[in-house]
Amino acid sequence: MLTRFTHSGMMELINRGGDKMETNEKKVSNNIKAMLKRYDVTQEQLAERLGLTRRTIIHVVNHPFRYNINYLNSIASAIGCSLNEFFLVI
Repeated sequence: MLTRFTHSGMMELINRGGDKMETNEKKVSNNIKAMLKRYDVTQEQLAERLGLTRRTIIHVVNHPFRYNINYLNSIASAIGCSLNEFFLVI
């Protein structure tokens, strides 16, 4: 998956099939929260799995565009979901 930011502050994702998805930080943040709920993982549990503080997890969830895609992928893996689920419309 390729990722780039557009001039309008949107994140454009191009998956291996060449399909484009655009989203903004608030949508991704809401999707991460939804994935935590769907997979029944608390922020505290996620922090423990990644060896981070809950405060760091809160910051990542609320500001995902400040972190690189590999970091977000680690979070998705710790939740038990795909990174793509952070960027899809739910």
